[in-house]
Amino acid sequence: MSFRLDWNGLSFVFGGDSAPNKWFLKEAANADVVVHEAFFTPEQWMEIAGFPYKQAYWVTSIIHTPPEGFGKIMSTIRPRLAVAYHYWNHRDLEFTMHNAIRKTYDGPLAMAADMTVINLTEDDVVVREVTFNHEAWPQGTTREWDTAPRSELATGVMSDWLKAGTVKEMIPPPTQSLD
Repeated sequence: MSFRLDWNGLSFVFGGDSAPNKWFLKEAANADVVVHEAFFTPEQWMEIAGFPYKQAYWVTSIIHTPPEGFGKIMSTIRPRLAVAYHYWNHRDLEFTMHNAIRKTYDGPLAMAADMTVINLTEDDVVVREVTFNHEAWPQGTTREWDTAPRSELATGVMSDWLKAGTVKEMIPPPTQSLD
């Protein structure tokens, strides 16, 4: 799901959880500010969530957009400001995410966190942050969730319509076997 808002000659596009797709590329073209998820790499998700590679790849690269895929999207649409979100803003991960995005995108970039504010005018795009307690950490998942049995990947999880919209060239290839 994504949304585009055009108002007074300015445009804002927000994309939700998704693999890179042709509709987002079309609708986000020529936008001033584009916000899109930049989820983890499969290797990060294996370490963070304990998933085996096949499931980690599916989560990070098929139903989400990994950082290099985010960069390819932004390199294609070239917004005045690209905004990455949907990763955990721990400093040890944020810099890794930033560096991975920079492998495929060299334009203006903001790594969104809670309370990020973007002021957009015809002349400027200003990113700032509301002051709040940075020491507060979100609660993690339960041990039961982390260790719950999970099924093998099903081939029919996505509709044919969604599969047809995927821009596969923007999804990094697996670095390990998916078998």
